[in-house]
Amino acid sequence: MGLFLRTFTWWHGQTWGTWLFTRRRGECVGEDAGGNLYYRDRKGPRRWVIYNGEVEASRIPPEWHAWLHPTVDAPPGEKPP
Repeated sequence: MGLFLRTFTWWHGQTWGTWLFTRRRGECVGEDAGGNLYYRDRKGPRRWVIYNGEVEASRIPPEWHAWLHPTVDAPPGEKPP
């Protein structure tokens, strides 16, 4: 990915700010069949996804959607809901 796209656009993947925040504070909790990576903040309740390819919310499976919007506490695969 080009330097310009990574620096100024979010729809082609994560920006430098997201990458840095994820490296410093993120804990990877899983990956879905589409290759999207799911993270939670080591120090707080924040949860987010790093898309594999185009950023499109409809690409998130229902079980991960429930985890991202704290409907369930445990990520899919960790323990049954």
